[in-house]
Amino acid sequence: LEYVSTHYKQGDYTAETIETGTPVVFPDLEDPEDSRDPMQMRRWEYKMKKQEDSTALLKENMKTAFSLMWGQCTETLKARVMQGSEYEDVKSKRDVIGLDKLVKRGVQGAGKGSSKNISVNFYNALMRVLTLRQGNLRAEDYLER
Repeated sequence: LEYVSTHYKQGDYTAETIETGTPVVFPDLEDPEDSRDPMQMRRWEYKMKKQEDSTALLKENMKTAFSLMWGQCTETLKARVMQGSEYEDVKSKRDVIGLDKLVKRGVQGAGKGSSKNISVNFYNALMRVLTLRQGNLRAEDYLER
């Protein structure tokens, strides 16, 4: 969230939305007091345009944050998240709030003794064996010695 709030244009709104789990809602603008006054109408139109731009930017930032969050997940966590029934819906909408919930659920269910995800546990065990090293030697080189 820190990266989003500091590197995205109007990223504070995006970070707040992800953190609270509810989209930021901009307040409705009141109609100008005197609609015949061209200066008041211009100010109101300017504020309205700025609010529309902020809303569009928030939606775009949310989609970009989805990609950022998904890219930071490990392959194991991605596999765990993709097992859920809600994943396809979240992915098609690029819903970063939904992804955040799925990732948190995936991390919470990732205990060492967890047998829920047999394929994930198998993958992790296989990767530990394949990347095993004996000092500076790979496992195959060590066995040949």
